[in-house]
Amino acid sequence: MRIGILSQARINLDLQRFTRAAVQKGVHLSVLHPRQLILKIRREKLYLLDTYMRPVQVDAMINWAPCPEFLEIEQACRILRIPFVNSTEAVRRARNKMLTSLILCEHDLPQPETAFVNEAHPALPLLLPVPLVFKPKSGTTGQGAKKIETAHEYRTLLMHRQVRQDLYLQSYVPNGGWDLRVVVIGRSVLGAIKKTARQGEWRTHVAYGGKVEPCQLESELEQLALRVAEVLGLSITGLDIMIDKTNESYQILEANAVPGLKIFEEATGISVAQAILDHMISLVKKNA
Repeated sequence: MRIGILSQARINLDLQRFTRAAVQKGVHLSVLHPRQLILKIRREKLYLLDTYMRPVQVDAMINWAPCPEFLEIEQACRILRIPFVNSTEAVRRARNKMLTSLILCEHDLPQPETAFVNEAHPALPLLLPVPLVFKPKSGTTGQGAKKIETAHEYRTLLMHRQVRQDLYLQSYVPNGGWDLRVVVIGRSVLGAIKKTARQGEWRTHVAYGGKVEPCQLESELEQLALRVAEVLGLSITGLDIMIDKTNESYQILEANAVPGLKIFEEATGISVAQAILDHMISLVKKNA
């Protein structure tokens, strides 16, 4: 079995895990930089080539590029009957937090109260009651996120935003200082971890001192995670979900089309890379 992984990185911790998993499974894994692939059409036949004009021979393609680009490569894979996961459209939905929010709203799925405007300006009124959370529309791992406690902090945020920068806000969800990362591969929940913020920090990410531990999920939450992955079109995803302590309800915070592997694997002992390879192998067999 030959599986390609589309990545803008030459090597990182995720790719190392994929490489080890591929060796264990007897899979030939090729790391392919999307900007170094060539598409050539000759006499009504399509060729996928590398920079030396050699055919790229893969049975399936893992899209591990976090930005919704390279639509041409995906379309070429479809023509060549090469399974391509996740689709660029699904990555676009997950990458753009407001698109994610809109799709969740369309399907009546729970999420914090949300507001978005394409052009922030200093006179913009308070869009949500405080406390609220500002997030970059396409940010990851909590980078750039801010908890806004007062109207004054909100105005300060607007003053520091550049003209014509969009503004994505969500109500702060009262919680016990923790949330969940649920990993979905294909049509199954692989597992979950509980992320607990360090004292004095509202973000639960390990990068900000958060701690993680494995977590057993109730059937209701598993079904919710599967439904979210389905409506977003994600075959591989890490979903961040929080429990609102005011009414004990689940709230979907965001979806990650390229979920980091290291923290989940170290906390649970489950190899996400192996699960993804198993999923790709099953798609190839189904497509045969």
